[in-house]
Amino acid sequence: MVVRTALAVGLPPNVAVCVYDSEGFANSVTGSRGRYELAGLARGRYRVVFDPACGSGSAPPVNYVGRTESVTVRAGKTVRGFNAYLERGAILSGTVTDSGGRGLHNVCVQVGDPEEDFAVTNKHGDYSMIGIRPGSYTVAFFGGCGNSGSLAPQSYRHQPDPFEARPVRFRSGKTTANISAVMRPGGTIAGVVTNSSGQRLRHICVEAETESEFASLGDTEAVLTSRGQYALPNLAPGPYLVSFNCQGGNRYTSPWFSGQADSTTADLLSVHPGVVTTASVRLGLAGGISGTVTEKAGFGICVDVDNASNQTPVKLPDDGGFAAHGGHYFIGGLTPGRYLVQFSQCNGRPLYASQWYRDKTTPAAATPVTVRAGRSTSRINTAMALGGSISGRVTDPTGKPLRGMCVEALDPPAQIAGFAETNRAGRYAFTALASGRYALFLSDHAAGGYPVFFGRCQPVGPNPVGARQRLVTVAAPKAVTGINLKLKPGGSVSGRVTAAASGSPLSGLCVLLQPVSRNDGRAVAFTGTDGRFVASDLPPGKYEAYFNDPSCLITAGPAPQWYNGQPTEATATGFTVTAGHTTTGIDAALEPFGGITGTVTNRAHAGVRGECVTAVPVAPAIDPFDGIATAAEVAVTARGGQYALTDLPPGRYKVKFTVGCGDKGYATQWWKDAGSPRSAKTITVRFATIAAISAVLRR
Repeated sequence: MVVRTALAVGLPPNVAVCVYDSEGFANSVTGSRGRYELAGLARGRYRVVFDPACGSGSAPPVNYVGRTESVTVRAGKTVRGFNAYLERGAILSGTVTDSGGRGLHNVCVQVGDPEEDFAVTNKHGDYSMIGIRPGSYTVAFFGGCGNSGSLAPQSYRHQPDPFEARPVRFRSGKTTANISAVMRPGGTIAGVVTNSSGQRLRHICVEAETESEFASLGDTEAVLTSRGQYALPNLAPGPYLVSFNCQGGNRYTSPWFSGQADSTTADLLSVHPGVVTTASVRLGLAGGISGTVTEKAGFGICVDVDNASNQTPVKLPDDGGFAAHGGHYFIGGLTPGRYLVQFSQCNGRPLYASQWYRDKTTPAAATPVTVRAGRSTSRINTAMALGGSISGRVTDPTGKPLRGMCVEALDPPAQIAGFAETNRAGRYAFTALASGRYALFLSDHAAGGYPVFFGRCQPVGPNPVGARQRLVTVAAPKAVTGINLKLKPGGSVSGRVTAAASGSPLSGLCVLLQPVSRNDGRAVAFTGTDGRFVASDLPPGKYEAYFNDPSCLITAGPAPQWYNGQPTEATATGFTVTAGHTTTGIDAALEPFGGITGTVTNRAHAGVRGECVTAVPVAPAIDPFDGIATAAEVAVTARGGQYALTDLPPGRYKVKFTVGCGDKGYATQWWKDAGSPRSAKTITVRFATIAAISAVLRR
């Protein structure tokens, strides 16, 4: 039924009022007395937004902070007096220029407030915003709003690392002026995309992203080729993962730089300010996998693939596999090779156990599927089977039930995890579990100072193996009951993370606390605005701390290090956690990443442009957070033959010089003048740049 509904009073004039439901939205504008009315609404639940911006320009700008409320509209009823009292917003203004003082047009400016207020500079480089929520927030400046050239993202004041950015204070009804920026040159990745015959390809997606996509603004960019060419400007200097044909949907493969078949073996590409780094590719014909999934409940089933050589999940293009209710699926865009196929329930009440082709519970036992160019490997079918279950109760040391505890059941060999939350009685239950041996972990929502572990707690990280760990065996579809978890008192760890050069606090960085014995649980804490962190509810024992892990969800800026100022886990200093106490002073002063630079010439002493220079890790360290080894990093030589490999984690490397980044005709060699990696000299990188790692190329 359609009803007439009036929502009114309490607003300043010229504020847009938008009403949203699942079908769409309607909007109005307050009058001179702040009244508004929205009529013709169907019955239902609505989200009401009071905001100058929600009407898409239907109301002139007014300086108030937006607000969102919910309301239920009933048939034949009028909702009256649904008022909103808006707080006056803060005003921000400034100018963005280049190093010569010239105003820069179309530069993006964004405030780190909950609304992510946004503006674009005018032709003079000026910008302004109104309606900012009072508080202290960072202000970021970056390209991508139509600017010319390439600009490196930065935060106020002139801070390239967002985690060292100084917040700006905003007051209600006040103007914060002169929040300006002098932009520095950004890096650019550009190249040509062709097929195997050399024909240039149009509308092919190319994407560059940092190892952590969540690091900062400007760290992920995507573009479509035009006549086979692409350019990704406005990149912050540093290493990037580059994927080609990232949207899929066509007959070509989706490789990663440099010439790698999939995301699991991709190299990092080093990007430098003011430099165009070339990364071109030839796309071969892709293969695919198709089949039918049988399941009686009518739920959707997800189909994913691993690289068979390393049993690591492959990041699929946007047309990745999904079996709809009809049961048929197709995964395209695959580089020819061997894959492991996993089937798992995507939605609905958990019922079916995850499984691997053919009817196996672990990837190690799965039957590999061979994919060939231009062909689809069909009849990769499966019938979903009912899963088993685990249930029990979580209590504190006195036997009191704990509500809101997040319980995880993990079977690492099968790459299977289940999650449940305890109810008021402290009870939890997992369903749809495949046959296997599961470790139970807890995340502390209500533990009240007790360690979150069952045998051993590991809220994060791979390979949960420990002598004290109790495993629960499931034989699907049977139920395992009475797995009760009683927590014991734990201890805490605290410290402060700063930048070594300036001493300023680093916020938003993750700190991984890892037990030395591997018999108790890992934990993760994040630094606050003052750089301090606290990790609570740790099982007593000896620990190591890893600061700013590159694979952590939020990371940027300085190089990771182990406590106490150590580059590797082997040299890390341990510390003891005691029940009921806080171990203090676990501090870190983080240094910049290391690097390798040099010059590549030919025998005539002329610089060689377009040579690939790769820093290959020697016995690459396994990241303690995600279990992935350190990736190789590639730099491309500039016009004079110079190159720079930046943001290298501490470790040992060998440097390889190969064609393929724009030049041709030279033999592959390693530093120093070595013909193979075995005879190449090893370079140890810590927290500084090592120069003069050069090469003279031979034909």
